[in-house]
Amino acid sequence: MGIFLFWQSQKVIKEFLEVPYNTNMDTIFFRKSITASAIAVIIIVSSLLTGCHQDASDVLCSSDFMAFEHEFSKTLSSDNNVVKLIGFKTYTISCCEKEHFMEIANQYGEELKKYNTVFSDDFSFYRIYFALHTAIVEYNGKTYTADEKGLVLIPDLKNISKIKVIGRKRSEFVHGTGSNIIEKDRIILKDAFKQEVKNGLMTGYSIEGNACIFDFHAITSMNESCCSKTLFEVPRLKSRTEVGGTPLHGASCIENHGGMNCSDAFGIWGDNCVTKRDRCMDFNGYNSDCSGSGYFLGSDCFKAMALFHCWNEL
Repeated sequence: MGIFLFWQSQKVIKEFLEVPYNTNMDTIFFRKSITASAIAVIIIVSSLLTGCHQDASDVLCSSDFMAFEHEFSKTLSSDNNVVKLIGFKTYTISCCEKEHFMEIANQYGEELKKYNTVFSDDFSFYRIYFALHTAIVEYNGKTYTADEKGLVLIPDLKNISKIKVIGRKRSEFVHGTGSNIIEKDRIILKDAFKQEVKNGLMTGYSIEGNACIFDFHAITSMNESCCSKTLFEVPRLKSRTEVGGTPLHGASCIENHGGMNCSDAFGIWGDNCVTKRDRCMDFNGYNSDCSGSGYFLGSDCFKAMALFHCWNEL
């Protein structure tokens, strides 16, 4: 598909170049139409090959996100023999929240870069990227475990697109949740992450020949009372108790960390809001009013995710 569209774009550009220059208005509009077609096709090709989810007219999807992914991949390792496993989580922003997030991006832009966070240019969503800490992957019927930076060596790797992320290693502070399957020292995901197309969108893709990037889905606006529907309507992960399983520690965050929230488990305590050890500190982010909603960005929970600690509970 990508090869066909690339060929089509080349064909359109060739037709554009062959149109003679003159002052005839019909010809001018024809040239503009050809140019627009060429640009649209190129953007669509880029979108398909990179897994971008924005409208095809948004050039940023194939530039800022792509550029970040390449740079982030380089920070993990320069070894071409290892596979780098990366995930991203998408948080949607509703219309009435845009101004708030624009202020956050302006005020904390440099810090957000350190936490692997990239906004879309229209501020309709942002992505947080993270390495898949101690991920378990399957390739050709065999399983391999990545290190804490999501790096894994797979002997005789011939087709990177066949790698599937099936879980992660269990540890002192990562126990698994009600949506996971626990097998001794392994946490198995209910559904493996792989490079495929679902509902017209890519769930995973490869860059640089040795990096796999997986889409860990979207979540709606953190502010449930906001004025409009968000781009994606995907509910929060339910806890073991909510899905009818054996009660452990309530919320999936607390459950995953063996009764502690991520602030305690990983020594991440922000200086906003009152400390609460019986719930996830996902509300003490940038400029928080401590109301309990809408302030995930910059919170302890956000930082735990951006520092690679929490991803199986997503």
